[in-house]
Amino acid sequence: MKRIINCNVLVASLLLAGTSPALASKDIVIAVASNFTTLDPYDANDTLSQAVSKSFYQGLFGFNKHMKRVNVLANSYTISKDGLTYIINLHQGIKFHDGTLFQCSSSENQP
Repeated sequence: MKRIINCNVLVASLLLAGTSPALASKDIVIAVASNFTTLDPYDANDTLSQAVSKSFYQGLFGFNKHMKRVNVLANSYTISKDGLTYIINLHQGIKFHDGTLFQCSSSENQP
């Protein structure tokens, strides 16, 4: 952990000195005082792990400051009359970090 923090301090000092603007546009360096337990948002049961995973995972829906549901990656949704089927329309033009489009087929055949 000490080595990682020392590297983070070095990277941060280079960024602050303005010697590496290309690095600043590509990398995010975060230093924390303790260890998080997981990066899986569904397995996170501690505050730090939830905060870290929330910083790079987005859901279909979220909450605003008044705890009202808001659309994030979802554009809209409809619920069948029996309440068993939800049809979620996704925002168009959203891409994953590797450039592939976010679409319904992205989640097919996932474990």
